Amino acid sequence: MTTRPDQIPALRQTILSLAVRGQLVLQDRSDDPVPLRVSQSLCLGQRMMLIRCGEATTPSFLEMVLNSPLITEIAKSKTTGGAAPRINVSTVKGYSIPIPPLAEQHRIVAKVEELMAVCDRLEAQLTTAQTESRRLLEAVLHEALAPAG
Repeated sequence: MTTRPDQIPALRQTILSLAVRGQLVLQDRSDDPVPLRVSQSLCLGQRMMLIRCGEATTPSFLEMVLNSPLITEIAKSKTTGGAAPRINVSTVKGYSIPIPPLAEQHRIVAKVEELMAVCDRLEAQLTTAQTESRRLLEAVLHEALAPAG
């Protein structure tokens, strides 16, 4: 199977989607689930929100979830305003964010970081391969089009 550079962003989104849906790492059934909604510890500045993690959530996991396609799609559907799109704090507080136990959050974040590193390496390899292909093509064309001498 060949991966193209334009497929890497979709691969990254798929990894985040699987992580948020609990399908990236094995869940430890002995962990007690921790229900959590975005708390009142939000502060809205002009076009900015501060979201603080509670004790039941790690910052890296919350950042991953908030950047996932799940939350991105919810945010897009709740955005108002034409020229200056925005989301109200009350809307964000109402997001239903899946929060597994802390141990599972750590496992998920570690797995996502591992897979994102694989994406980084794949992207670098594809870039190198494309560069080498261009150089080879240029060399072949130069040789083929060079006057016989």
